[in-house]
Amino acid sequence: MRIPKTAEAEIQRKEELVQAIVSELDRTFTTSERPQALTRVAEMFRGLDETTLRAVAYRQGVFEDDLEPTELERDREAS
Repeated sequence: MRIPKTAEAEIQRKEELVQAIVSELDRTFTTSERPQALTRVAEMFRGLDETTLRAVAYRQGVFEDDLEPTELERDREAS
């Protein structure tokens, strides 16, 4: 079964958010004592909805202009 291109784009965008947050955490915190910590944190972030994930990205300092919700996304969330 083929995933629609819109779903693929959403999955890719969410994964980019997850990786940006995990990269910021990796630079901020020492994980040498628990090497699997970042992997587990990434899995936790993947389980979040995109709105919450964007909020976490913003709070971690990885916010970029292109992470700002588009008008279409705002309309979709409002409905």
